[in-house]
Amino acid sequence: MTKPNVTLPLFSSPYQPRSILDGNVIVPAHPSCRSNSFLYRAKNSSEFHSHRWQHVADRASPLLSTTQNWDQLPGLIEWIHRPEKPIKTIHYIIWKNPWMIATPSTFIGSITEKVGLPLAAATTESRYPEINFDKFDPDSTLLLFSSEPFPFHKKVSDIKSLPFPSAVVDGQCFSWFGTHALRFLEQYFLF
Repeated sequence: MTKPNVTLPLFSSPYQPRSILDGNVIVPAHPSCRSNSFLYRAKNSSEFHSHRWQHVADRASPLLSTTQNWDQLPGLIEWIHRPEKPIKTIHYIIWKNPWMIATPSTFIGSITEKVGLPLAAATTESRYPEINFDKFDPDSTLLLFSSEPFPFHKKVSDIKSLPFPSAVVDGQCFSWFGTHALRFLEQYFLF
């Protein structure tokens, strides 16, 4: 009997999608690959997961609304400063000293886009560039501080003084590959 070997691209990518394979077992694309796509290899019982990923991929991504109901922010742990004005730009902060963000061409970027929080376009080729907050408009820029790899959820006092709408979000939801992100997206789309 031939084992299934199905590749399902789930999100669009400006790069050639690639996957990291362990035989025929599914492993989503890793950020070290220049890919913003999830690739899924199905084998035996893992075929069930490929259908789950495809089901999530088939759902339309919501558009960011400048008057979004911020009480429904996906992956929210805690608001630091709620937006009071329309949001035009979103940055996902992953590190401090130096401050670093994830760009749209990362796994994190694909997850945030899928839940209607598209990240601002990068002004550099780096996928995790250093940033300077002086270049952002504090009235229309939302900063999402990840709970990991830097533990912003334990360092809220370090970010309260920043003059931006900001929140701490669950880093596992946005950056962990495999079933963590899948469960998060399924819950978001209420499967």
